[in-house]
Amino acid sequence: MASTTDVLDHHELMHTYSPGVRVDRDLGQLRAEAGRARGVGVAPVPETLTQRSLPGGRMTNKELFGAIEQALSQRFGAGQWLMATAGSSPYLNYALIKQLQLDQTDVRLAAASAAMAVPHVARVYTRDQLLRGEVAGDVVGRRVLRGFNAQRSGDLEIILEPFWMRQATGTTHGSPYNYDAHIPLILMGHAIKRGAYSEHVALNDLAPTLATLIDVDPPSGSSGRVLTEAIVQHTGSVASPRR
Repeated sequence: MASTTDVLDHHELMHTYSPGVRVDRDLGQLRAEAGRARGVGVAPVPETLTQRSLPGGRMTNKELFGAIEQALSQRFGAGQWLMATAGSSPYLNYALIKQLQLDQTDVRLAAASAAMAVPHVARVYTRDQLLRGEVAGDVVGRRVLRGFNAQRSGDLEIILEPFWMRQATGTTHGSPYNYDAHIPLILMGHAIKRGAYSEHVALNDLAPTLATLIDVDPPSGSSGRVLTEAIVQHTGSVASPRR
């Protein structure tokens, strides 16, 4: 019988007791290969784009949110009109709006108009528009709508032109453009067909696909589709989602 010391010295068990050593290395290699093959969802550095005579650049908080503050102060009166920001979404000061007895919708429209006048702003949606689903029917509009949370999102969703960002240095992600939204999706296992697939997929397709692979009901809130094109189909095994 092996001693406790012998067992703990076993390489496989050492990796178990120090999670992340082998996993981090393998995931790092996987990410590097995926990045070389397909690219990952992140915006190119604007300075590199400029060197290549391509569009893109950086925008400061003052340029974007300062313009909104100034416009609201000029129209409704001086005050702290923005309480916070998240990404390119501002949160209005509703205590001030109530104090001045203003209509919230009017203030949001005025803020949207000010934001739209800022150079390199491509689109602006108000909270009211998103609640009503009033967005462009293209992929950008659909992504903006899917990313909106009525309880948590800001009062405006401001979309900058492609390759423009508010990040002061380095790069970021989170825009609805394809270069930012691309996520490599890799499935492995005996029930997976080997190959690369060009069909459009979304990240929310993963949950119903995994549910199908292990033959359980998809999550009740699942809105994706089963990636049947990547699943081995044969009787007695995983074939289609349970009904």
